[in-house]
Amino acid sequence: MAYEAAAEGNMDPVLLRLYEVGAVKSNLAAYVEDGFATRRDVYYAEDECIEELVPRLGELLDHLGVAAYCKAPMLSDQLWKEFVGTLDTFDSDMTIGGL
Repeated sequence: MAYEAAAEGNMDPVLLRLYEVGAVKSNLAAYVEDGFATRRDVYYAEDECIEELVPRLGELLDHLGVAAYCKAPMLSDQLWKEFVGTLDTFDSDMTIGGL
C-alpha cells in the first residue's frame, strides 16, 4: 500500500527504483533461481540508483523537513566550534620514546 501510494504520488522515481532493488535483494536467491534476474543485474541496478542519488543527497534530505529537529554539532561550522569549545583539553611536556 505504501509503495503504491508513493508510485502514484510525486515520489522520486529513482528512490522508488532503489526500493524495488532492495526488495529484490531481500530474496535475491529466489529471483536468480527462477531466472527473473542475475545477481550482477541487481547490483548494477542498485549502483545506478545510488550513483544518481548521491549528488542529490542534500536536496533529498532538505525535502524531509527535519532541519528543525537536528541538533548534532557537526551540522554547521558554528555549532561545531561551540561544541569543541566545551571539550576538556589536556597537555603535557612529556616525550615518549625519544621522539
